[in-house]
Amino acid sequence: MVADSRAQQTVIKPPALLESGGSLHVQDSNSGEVEVKPFKCIRSTAMQSTTDEAGVTKLQRLKVKSGKYKDILTIPGNWTDPPFRSINACAISPKDEIIYCSMEINGKGSFLVRIDMRQVAFVAKLPGWRYAAAFDEDGKYWMYGETGLSVIKDVASKPSYSSWSYLSGNAPDVVSMTLGADLAVVQGDLDKTGGEGTYLLSLYKSTLYVVKVSGGLYRYWALAKTSGLPPSAVTWGTAWNYKSSIFFSADTGEGVYRLDDGSLNIENGSASFIYMGPAQETDWNDGFSCLGKGTPWEPDMLPDSCDGGKALQATTTNLTVPTTPASKTYLQYLDIKTGTYQLYYEVDKNWTDPPFNSINSCAINPLDNIVYCTMEIDGRGSFLVRIDSAKVGYVAKVPGWMYAGVFDAGGNYYLFGNSGLSFITKVTGMPAYTSYNHLGGGQVYNGPHKVEGMGADMAVFNANLEGKGKKTYLLSVENSMLSVVRPDSSPPESWKLVGEGLPSMTQTWGSAWNFRKRIYFAPDSGAGVYELDTKSINLQKGTAKFRKAGKSQTTTWNDGFSCIQDISPFETTE
Repeated sequence: MVADSRAQQTVIKPPALLESGGSLHVQDSNSGEVEVKPFKCIRSTAMQSTTDEAGVTKLQRLKVKSGKYKDILTIPGNWTDPPFRSINACAISPKDEIIYCSMEINGKGSFLVRIDMRQVAFVAKLPGWRYAAAFDEDGKYWMYGETGLSVIKDVASKPSYSSWSYLSGNAPDVVSMTLGADLAVVQGDLDKTGGEGTYLLSLYKSTLYVVKVSGGLYRYWALAKTSGLPPSAVTWGTAWNYKSSIFFSADTGEGVYRLDDGSLNIENGSASFIYMGPAQETDWNDGFSCLGKGTPWEPDMLPDSCDGGKALQATTTNLTVPTTPASKTYLQYLDIKTGTYQLYYEVDKNWTDPPFNSINSCAINPLDNIVYCTMEIDGRGSFLVRIDSAKVGYVAKVPGWMYAGVFDAGGNYYLFGNSGLSFITKVTGMPAYTSYNHLGGGQVYNGPHKVEGMGADMAVFNANLEGKGKKTYLLSVENSMLSVVRPDSSPPESWKLVGEGLPSMTQTWGSAWNFRKRIYFAPDSGAGVYELDTKSINLQKGTAKFRKAGKSQTTTWNDGFSCIQDISPFETTE
């Protein structure tokens, strides 16, 4: 072990990888081998193994609202001969979706086992008393216990057997180091070397331990400058990881804490945590993640059907600051024949605490068909939220008072308001939470960028307008001008075009809709719906042509949005 010049870093020589991993030796080529079934989750589940003082071992899942664990399986001791003592260090392999754990059998040793609802099966010998484990994306099983850190690679390729007696060879070697009581694996560039690596994270008391286990030598840090953790917690025996959203729970029942995205700073030795909810006191336990949709701490948002070709609009009535009970927020759709807006569903102010003020800059993400809007909450801030007909989920903090929003085909979200133009990439994979208090302190949006002359809602258009290949453009209307913005330049490049065919009066165009390659705008004044002839856009001449496509009623503090893959509802009137 050699000390490095960088703060709090230790460089450690790893052991030679055990190619066989203590692999199985079959006494008879056809005897003892068993098949273990995978454990799959449609929605992500926070699980744990636990053995109580009476020796009863269970697999359980955390009910995140109550913080109580619910039994999934009680594992009888007589599933092994002789009966096992306990299990720990559980993890689900991403390669075969099977539960793996460390098992102790008095007088026989420690073993890596596979578990399903009817059996345990033996895979490899272990170096004894493992109580922390996690799989990396390559299927390596990383484990930690009283003697240090070990690893077995290619675990999913190894056979499983009905008895420990089929195992031969050695347990994997151990590297001595201090870690916490469970592990989470992160892929990234946490130590800012310029390349992606594999890291193990664990907590003990208020210190976050980080081990980089890729790139030859192990690199080890103890980050002591943590914030947000309860001082009473000592042993953090449970860790969960859902696509790099990392959660820890202490055995003494202080609750679940999430590592704030982007807060881990190896150079400064710091990290911050956010309280997510309750978790009961437990003992001799180990957390493991069943990866499905989202994280267990986010609401299950229902997608829009995107099968009706609806020109949708979000609107808030009686808008004031602060908000009052007289103010209501609705999602509506435009009745094409009459030009009136009909109720789709109400977004109840009481879905948030305190009741939100308003929503705007709504858009439907084409990658998940979920409605996203920006939400204003008096005294709390502005947030990007997911919305369905019964609830909201908080995704990120955003600049205040956004009133134009749209997604491109890649799921990148563009929002514009008083402070300028911003955008957020890869929104689909971002977790959502039931409370704005669960959001971290980091900024996830790029911007805001000052752009002159943009209108009150946006459409997205992918085209070769400049003769340099296809680019993504944001289109909006203000008064009788079409604004064209290319957001991929810094600062965003923009053009102002005369909108031929638009009414000449001063207008705020608060609704825009994309339907495949057809784009429509409607002003708040009720002057009708106008379709943009996208082939007429000419940046050199500074012109674009419009035609009236339908009726629309007067509205206020509104935002239009649509499913971009839907056929235009205005086509039926042509």
